[in-house]
Amino acid sequence: MSRHKTIPLIPPSRKKTAPAAMSVAGLYRVAVCHHNAGRLREAEQCYRTILAVLPNHADTLHLLGVIGQQTGNYRAAESMIRKAIALNGSAADYHCNLGSALQAQQRMEEAAASYQEALRLAPAHTKAENNLGNTLLALGRTEQAIAHYTHVLSVRPQDADVHNNLGSALETAERIDEAIASYKHALALDAGHAQASFNLGRLYHERGELERAEMFYRRSLAVRPKYAEAYNNLGNLLRAMERPEEALACYRRAIALKPHDAALLNNLGNLLREAGQLEEALACHGRALRLKPDSLHVALACADTLEQLGKLRESAGMLARMATVVPHNAELLRGWSNALRKLGLLDEASEHCRQALVLDPEDADAHLLLGNILYDAGMVEEAMTCYRQAITLRPEYAMAHLNLAMTELKSGHYEEGWKEYAWRWRVKAAAAHRRTFVQPLWNGEPIKGKRILLYSEQGLGDCVQFLRYLPQVCAAGGKIVLEVPGAMRRLAAELDGIDVLVVSGDTLPAFDVQLPLMSLPLVLGTTVDTIPAEIPYLKIPEHARHKAAQWTWPEDGMQVGIVWAGCATHSNDRWRSMPPSRLAPLVSRHGAHFYSLQVEKSSQKNMDAVVDLAPAIVDMADTAALIEQLDLVITVDTSVAHLAGALGKPTWILLSRNADWRWGMEASTTPWYPSARLFRQHVLGDWADVVHDVTRALDEFRTSREK
Repeated sequence: MSRHKTIPLIPPSRKKTAPAAMSVAGLYRVAVCHHNAGRLREAEQCYRTILAVLPNHADTLHLLGVIGQQTGNYRAAESMIRKAIALNGSAADYHCNLGSALQAQQRMEEAAASYQEALRLAPAHTKAENNLGNTLLALGRTEQAIAHYTHVLSVRPQDADVHNNLGSALETAERIDEAIASYKHALALDAGHAQASFNLGRLYHERGELERAEMFYRRSLAVRPKYAEAYNNLGNLLRAMERPEEALACYRRAIALKPHDAALLNNLGNLLREAGQLEEALACHGRALRLKPDSLHVALACADTLEQLGKLRESAGMLARMATVVPHNAELLRGWSNALRKLGLLDEASEHCRQALVLDPEDADAHLLLGNILYDAGMVEEAMTCYRQAITLRPEYAMAHLNLAMTELKSGHYEEGWKEYAWRWRVKAAAAHRRTFVQPLWNGEPIKGKRILLYSEQGLGDCVQFLRYLPQVCAAGGKIVLEVPGAMRRLAAELDGIDVLVVSGDTLPAFDVQLPLMSLPLVLGTTVDTIPAEIPYLKIPEHARHKAAQWTWPEDGMQVGIVWAGCATHSNDRWRSMPPSRLAPLVSRHGAHFYSLQVEKSSQKNMDAVVDLAPAIVDMADTAALIEQLDLVITVDTSVAHLAGALGKPTWILLSRNADWRWGMEASTTPWYPSARLFRQHVLGDWADVVHDVTRALDEFRTSREK
């Protein structure tokens, strides 16, 4: 909605009427009364009756044109007013209202010329000058517009509309404090000026003064309850304030008022997507795209929703089609590239991302994305360069810092990597898990006699991996309060040096300092050569060991545990997990018995030869006890890999091309778990070579045991 108010002028007739036409004069007065009272149909009937008698009655032609303008028939309005001007070109009001009709048709240069002609004829015509200011502002001639508004206010200082318009011009000129003052002046003159309240709300919103912005948005709605734009902006504000239910109500109200507004539908779709209501979100984006098929923002939002629904090919296809509508657009190319990356089409993804960077070389997001593509392709050093460039362009870019940390760690540059890894807390996904305590973070200094809270921050595998540091914390003199997920409670209870063990969510005892487990390597200065690797560092509870021993274990052949998938919510699960059918060549080998340690539910078609141990597993202690009974564990990168490695069990870990930092670059071993052997993909998503190598290695392993 425009921020500027154009008011058509409806003057009384100044035309002297001959005695023979006195009935026309009377009818004209009646028509003007109807018109000023808003009875447009009755006024139009009277005007047309007059024109049937006097076709060249200029004032009537003019005002019939004004009615056309008021009812949205701008071409008819222009035609009528031009006829009036042809009869009486000296009437400034005619030129002013012609300007309004032209302005409504977005013919701004012509509108400005009409307003200027009105001012030439009547220099004190403040309505024409105000409207000229609106037109010049639309044409980008901001300083000229400010000059005209200022002149009008020198004559009409109490006009709230002009103060509001001046505020808009000052805002365009980036004189924000002056713009706010103008909007406030408008409200001081007219407390019910909905547009000025809306504009103030928008400016405070942009400044981050959210409570004040909310007050002004609500004030504008109190005056104008059908103000769709205000509902939309209030919805955006409430969404930013993490009040989604209220935001949802505002968006729905805005759409009820303007059901065919693509931007409003798109905003509602975005909020629904954030709330996890993906199907309804997709429906909103679809409606918005049908209304505005060339809208890049709607297409990108729709593609995001399709992606979250797992419809990756549909998402990429939509962006490919949009690229034919909006060619050579950096943002679109970046979105398309990201969709292709998630499909594993890395060459195409790289090509489109590089095209985006040619169009916009300072796009930090595109540099980050190219880094991710290169990382997925195993080009870690090149990815590191991209992340550094993203940080150069945007020094506070938390995700770029975090991804740089991953590449530094994967490359073995632990000192730099641990420092960058501290940026994880500023990434939205990780920030949700950040704990806030009044007690300070431990920085590695001696803490003799003090209690230190150590707590798990991410997955079970991370917890297992970093429990190895507890002896070093004890050596610093700390009395450890350890908080772990419930699934780790029984295993953690067997660790030495723990003063108090707490399960996540339970009330914490008193403590003096605190640190998340995954910050211990930074505090303790871990390098590749100083990784604590005294294996095993976990002990199995006797009751779990006794339970596992009750299982019927064959006396002949090898006992091999397998895991093919991790937690489905993991950010890289699409690539680190595999369909169980891929393991068919492995589990068909003779001379070995296979046992599934898979707890996350997944299809086990064609896995009849595999014994499912899931019914015997309640927690990680049960899994550990079952692993103890096995000769070998073969697993993808999930918590079982860490658990088996921490127990010192021979463990073969199957890694995707874009495997996590902790498994290094190309080596087949890892200093984190000396008993582990790593099998790596050569091409992202291709498990065939990995399974072939593991199958051959299993035959060799069995042969070596039989000797």
